[in-house]
Amino acid sequence: MSRSLNTKHSEIFEYWKDKAILSDGTIIPDNFDDNTSVPVVYDYGEPSCWACGERYIEEVLKNKDYDEMALHNPKALYDTPQAKKNYNRCHIIPRQAGGSDEPSNLFLLCRKCHEESPDTLNQKNFFKWVYKKRKYEYSPFGIDFKRFFNEYLKDCKEKGKDPLTFNIQNAKLNAFTHGSIVSESTLMMTLSDSCEDIRR
Repeated sequence: MSRSLNTKHSEIFEYWKDKAILSDGTIIPDNFDDNTSVPVVYDYGEPSCWACGERYIEEVLKNKDYDEMALHNPKALYDTPQAKKNYNRCHIIPRQAGGSDEPSNLFLLCRKCHEESPDTLNQKNFFKWVYKKRKYEYSPFGIDFKRFFNEYLKDCKEKGKDPLTFNIQNAKLNAFTHGSIVSESTLMMTLSDSCEDIRR
């Protein structure tokens, strides 16, 4: 029997609102420098997917209290029925792998990005995926093997891994799914995680 998720969207927003992501997946305080990082939340008053940036603000605008909330209590926008309907509470470390329901392990994503996001035990994989999605519109649905291989080589290089030493068995042990869906980012990043360090 699965446990229900009680963490509110507003609690997740409150935790992440002043944080940013570097290209290597490191989380830092938001320094408002778009050249080196991407802020998790671009605009407090306009809820959006924290990966692709898709805004469903037209839905939220139908709420008659929108202007008041946006000005005085943007946190409340994230608990409106419209925001809760359009943004999934996504686990960074999967629940099935022991990931908690704390705001620090949850991210607000649209349904499509939730399905695409990497299910991994390496938190930095998740944040690197978000960074790439935001910077380069990295949107893998269905495997393009040339792109997959190029992303795999790039990820190995960034992690200091030897791409020729991958271990399929280890990769399979550390890959998780969203129901029956295994995303391309999950496959690619868990495969690179299974490689040996170059400096070993």
